Amino acid sequence: MKKLFAGVLGLMLVAGVVRSEMIYEGTYELGFSGLVDFDTADDALVRFDMTWGEFVKDYWEVGVVGGLNVSESLTQFRAGVFTEYNFEIDSTVLPFIGTSLNILAADVDLRDSGGPDGEETAFGLGAEIGLKGFLSDHVALTGSIDFQWASEEVFLEKNGATDTDARLKFGLRFYY
Repeated sequence: MKKLFAGVLGLMLVAGVVRSEMIYEGTYELGFSGLVDFDTADDALVRFDMTWGEFVKDYWEVGVVGGLNVSESLTQFRAGVFTEYNFEIDSTVLPFIGTSLNILAADVDLRDSGGPDGEETAFGLGAEIGLKGFLSDHVALTGSIDFQWASEEVFLEKNGATDTDARLKFGLRFYY
């Protein structure tokens, strides 16, 4: 995972020489991100997130988020709202931080490992910190650390389910 993160960061530094003029008020952003985690109670967990937002002020975005986590023991849907702030620095990459409020609906089946079983609906909070490297004026590659908290145990980990989740994720953002 460290080699993958280093490779993506290197690509962002090389490709990020394009500075976008698309992070200003009135710009829309469509984002896709995801990951595959092999360190869970199941053999693999696949996560996919999609965002849509508008820059309401220069560098400040507000929008909606939807997501899906799927493994052998878990099917989880996420819907919510987010805000994100991008920091303008004299660099080829653009750092950002964000937060989200979510509703999570999960179908968890961890009976074989002594964990929870059944359907859960939870309230969630999220925090994200990352980097954007612009490949063109309208496309950016992202890498971030995403932390999620839920009011119920709806996240999968090595020993069962938990109410917190921290993941490294990568994605693409499109600006118009």
